[in-house]
Amino acid sequence: MWVVTFTAVKKTIARLLLLVVSMGYGVVRPTLAGITSKVLLLGLLYYLASEALELVEHLGNINDLSSKTQLFLVLPVAVLDGCFIVWIFSFLSKTLENLQIRKSVAKLELYQKFTNSLAVSVLLSVAWIGYELYFNATDPLSELWQRAWIVL
Repeated sequence: MWVVTFTAVKKTIARLLLLVVSMGYGVVRPTLAGITSKVLLLGLLYYLASEALELVEHLGNINDLSSKTQLFLVLPVAVLDGCFIVWIFSFLSKTLENLQIRKSVAKLELYQKFTNSLAVSVLLSVAWIGYELYFNATDPLSELWQRAWIVL
């Protein structure tokens, strides 16, 4: 059970660190000022949703649950992931603007590479989700078990 909790904590901290870095904390902003409570609230909500999903996935059999219950557990995590992505990219654009105004060329180049890396990661994640959906839709009986390890 502690492994499930550790996984949820690790995923939450990773998302929060990405968000704080994209805000330019320590580079453009000396503090997070009034946004700290919103960041912590989003992190707490993500942790709780992720913990619930991980517990059900690893301590029970998620296939035994009804589709509505599965949706109830997966949807909050997906929505919060979307919130993180939107918030990260919106703050990255503001940080890039601030770096351009300050004419901090080295930091600007670093943040542009960071933005491009994140964009590629998001695109690859969306492509992977599409592959999983296609794989699961075309093979409902798991007849193509040789490729199943890639999806899992």
